Amino acid sequence: MLNCRRCRKCVYISMITSLVGSASVLSMMRVSGIASEKKNYIPMYIVGAIFWLGIILTYVLTGVASYNRKKAIELGYGEDFVHKIGIISFFENREAKVADLVMAGSILFVIYEILSGFDQDIVILISIFLTIYSVHMHCILNGKNYYFSKVNSDI
Repeated sequence: MLNCRRCRKCVYISMITSLVGSASVLSMMRVSGIASEKKNYIPMYIVGAIFWLGIILTYVLTGVASYNRKKAIELGYGEDFVHKIGIISFFENREAKVADLVMAGSILFVIYEILSGFDQDIVILISIFLTIYSVHMHCILNGKNYYFSKVNSDI
């Protein structure tokens, strides 16, 4: 029972760490302005560290959730199931459908920005943020750990 709860917590916390890491992209315009005007690069290092820490924690927590899911199944909590990994699964549940549609739209918009020479910095940063976050949410929400935590939410 404890492993089911740990798996669920890791899944939800990984969503938050992914959001934090991805959202740090939004402050890049501001910190690059500080770096060029004041020759102070510390804010850029902090934002970079937040980005990478958020992304790395997302993957570490996904690994911990997988470990806890496997342990819970070994202990008899929940059923062993056949389910593809999140990166190659699409539209597995309602939440995943939203993430998949946002991911497809944001990727198409980034491609449009690149091909058309789009030049609005804040719009570019928002589309990069949406692309990074929606790809992570696609993987999480279509994945085995989220499926397991959703199916076994009563445990």
